[in-house]
Amino acid sequence: VVGTKKDPGLYVHPTLLVDAILGVPIGWGDIQIFKRNPENKTKLERKYQTLPFEDKESRYWRDAIQNTSSAIPEVILTFVADRESDIFEVWEAFDARRTHGIIRASRDRKTPDGNRLYKQLSQGQVLGCVTLEVKADPRKKRLARTAKLEIRVEQMRIQRPKSHAKTLEAKEIVLYGVEVRELNCPVGQEPILW
Repeated sequence: VVGTKKDPGLYVHPTLLVDAILGVPIGWGDIQIFKRNPENKTKLERKYQTLPFEDKESRYWRDAIQNTSSAIPEVILTFVADRESDIFEVWEAFDARRTHGIIRASRDRKTPDGNRLYKQLSQGQVLGCVTLEVKADPRKKRLARTAKLEIRVEQMRIQRPKSHAKTLEAKEIVLYGVEVRELNCPVGQEPILW
């Protein structure tokens, strides 16, 4: 069952390959098809955070990187993924020589020097500014506007979560963080922060 726990179906975790120069789809790097047991307890009831990584659906992100890069060994691959893949085990799967990742952060992670990801990013080197036309969205009470965005980048180290000390090899991961922050946001509006 999927969705409302009444509809029949399967879940699919696909990895779409896109040519970096032409921007056109060229095939699939990996497709993982799975089902959920309708009798499964909720994440809270299953103590999802304490489950081994191999027992979580999150593993499909890491498996996609490993399966795709082993199937296409001569190509440099850049994986673009959403916040659901902001997982230390996923970062650990990247090989800087031929697999890279662009992942939207979902957590304010710790750095080995005691700092936090978001604070360190907010102090990163300014690369420049761009403007973005923001469309109105009455549901979110967002007004249309031209937003001026500041882009920062910072090389940083992310500390392995303490709860994973026995299961992960790497004590830290080196990555580049990118922050996009709206400047001079109108009063009463939610500023853009990516």
